[in-house]
Amino acid sequence: QGFEQGTKNQQIEIARNYLIPKMLSSYKMENISISKDAIKTIINYYTKESGVRELERVIESLIRKIIVEDEFNKRSVYIIDNDNIKAYLGNYKYNIYDNLENSSSGVVNTLAYTPYGGMVLKTSAIYFKGKGEVNITGSIGEVMKESVEIALSYIKSNCDNYNIDNNILLNNDIHIHFESGSIPKDGPSAGITIVTTLISLFLDKPVPNDISMTGEITLRGKILPVGGLKEKLIAAKRCGIKTVFIPKDNSNDVEEIDDMIKEGLEIIFVSDYEEIYKKIFKKRNKTINK
Repeated sequence: QGFEQGTKNQQIEIARNYLIPKMLSSYKMENISISKDAIKTIINYYTKESGVRELERVIESLIRKIIVEDEFNKRSVYIIDNDNIKAYLGNYKYNIYDNLENSSSGVVNTLAYTPYGGMVLKTSAIYFKGKGEVNITGSIGEVMKESVEIALSYIKSNCDNYNIDNNILLNNDIHIHFESGSIPKDGPSAGITIVTTLISLFLDKPVPNDISMTGEITLRGKILPVGGLKEKLIAAKRCGIKTVFIPKDNSNDVEEIDDMIKEGLEIIFVSDYEEIYKKIFKKRNKTINK
């Protein structure tokens, strides 16, 4: 909590002392005043990052809307606070409490590195009567689509070991969605999350909302290292994550991250997906196909 609050305070100070003055000077609109509470609201409800790039973009959008208004309704000063911020930015885009208790199977938090920095995004999946086709949505790139294919192949090769009814895969279509669809996503680091999401769905076993993970997976279930761990762990703390699964080969990278960021997080290093399965679902005696 202390680090999370510290991060927000840093964002507020950067906005007040650098971003806003620079923009007001650039647009020659020094008659705009944005309150500290309004900046907090922008951070909490209109951005979803630990950095300031998205914050800068939203503030600039706010200033541009005021400039348009000023063309028709000249004022000596424009005061932006919590009473009128929605009039300029619309309804809240995010909810700082959106990581509520999860009671649905097929929904898992993934630690992602996006153009806006580290984020916690929900990966969700459903299935319905069909012919085994797969639909993938959420503004994803080719590498991420390949991660879905790898995850499905891995699960198919281990249906018996994970007690999954293979008929579900044969006689149904699957839809996998990566939430926050407006944000482009790519890379292999959602691999273990996709596997976990699908196993949760097929076994009808919800995964606790305070768990998240990041890691590439191979067809044999080996877990490979990924990047952006500092930003991902910051995002995990902001969203109330308690336990994170991280590739064992990233252990040296995590060791170099500030202890304040890692404080309060249970970091579990894993090298094979079977380790995650045993921790989240249940222990099984059968050997997973390698």
